[in-house]
This record gives sequence, C-alpha cells and structure tokens, in this order.
Amino acid sequence: MTETRKALGYRGFSYAGLRPSENSHGTAVYLSDGMVALSDQSMDWVMNYVNKNHQHNDPVVRASISQTLPLVWGPDFMAGYRSTGEEEMMADAYEWGLRHGITVVVRSSTGTLGLLSLTALEAVPDPDGSLTQLFHLIAIHLHEHAQAKLGAEEIQPVILARRELDVLMWSAEGKTAGEIADILDISTRTVNAYIASAMEKLGVYSKTHAVARFLAQKKQPGPAELPSGSDTRSE
Repeated sequence: MTETRKALGYRGFSYAGLRPSENSHGTAVYLSDGMVALSDQSMDWVMNYVNKNHQHNDPVVRASISQTLPLVWGPDFMAGYRSTGEEEMMADAYEWGLRHGITVVVRSSTGTLGLLSLTALEAVPDPDGSLTQLFHLIAIHLHEHAQAKLGAEEIQPVILARRELDVLMWSAEGKTAGEIADILDISTRTVNAYIASAMEKLGVYSKTHAVARFLAQKKQPGPAELPSGSDTRSE
C-alpha cells in the first residue's frame, strides 16, 4: 500500500476496520477495537492521535461515515461548522503535515466499515476525477482483503440477472448510465434500476463497490447469472 500511495502522489496512508456497536443511548457507533489497523504514518503522529482521543473529534471521519463516495479534504474542511475538539484535531493534523487528503468508507454486507485515508502536504491534482475513482477501488479491495484475512467476511457468489451483469460489465469499462442505455437500447432509468438491484443483491452501497464485487466474482467458480429468460423486468 505504501508504494501505491507514493505512485498516487501522497505521503502517508491509514486504514482502519470499524465494527458496529451501540452506545448507552442505543445510537450506532463504530469502534476499531479488535479490528485491523494499518498505517505508514509517523508512529509519533499515530500515538498523538490516540492519546488525544482525536478519533472522537475527527471531522473527516464523521463526514466520511455519512457518505459513500470519497471525500477530498484540506485545512478549511468544514470550517465554521467544527466543534472545539474538531478544530483542535484539524490544527494538530496540520502541524504534523497532514494538511490535505482523501478519505473513503467502504461498507460491507456484514456491517463492518473500512476507512482508508491518504494524506499529503499539498492538494494532489485530480482534474478528471480518475484518481478519486482509482482510490475508491483500492479502498474496496483493501477492505475486503483485510476482512477475508481476519475471517470476518467471506464473499459468497451472488446470482445476478443477465441485464444486471450487462450494466455492471459496461460500468467496469467506464461507461456512464446514458452510454450503457444507448448500447443496450434501454432507458437510463432502467440502467440505474439494474445497478440498484445489483447493489442490493451484492450487499454493497455504491456502484463502484458493485463493479468491484462483480469483477471479483467473475474470478470465482460457481453460478454467476440467471438464464437470460429469467429476467422479466420491463424495459
């Protein structure tokens, strides 16, 4: 992972596997206890982060958990909306050289979360969004690999309908929903419906994750699809 983040132009990475739990009020929270944690950040920074309980006041983590797409952040992230603890955490990170970064949370069907962050001194250019998309795929594969190593999650083959496979295949080729609609001679709305149904069957929460699962499943033995006549969705 260190070589990968260097190739992407970042100076450090951190990954944490988070398991769901509940606090005394019955509200869902996520804890890293007992889960895998990987990082090539300075150990002094890691100890500083833990000793100051920054994990409870990290606005990047809080914002990332509330969405499915990668989050690009910098010194002014959520400025004006941060608590005192969050202000202190971001100021501390800035002093330690964690001034810009990208973070994403990967959600698995078992309820675990994988949080991957790459950090840099300066913003890393990504004019066409390709770097962000690549980072998302890396995070998905890292999380699933880590969970498989821990025995926390075993990916089972899922039977997908022919059209669901078609839209995932073309999505893997980088096609947009509109382009896929033209290729398959169906509506964009129908394409999005197939993507949504595939995501539900695969137990994932983003199209990128669905495509990654689709590609991983292609390498596994076992049934991958329904007969073409089994898909009766109206187009």
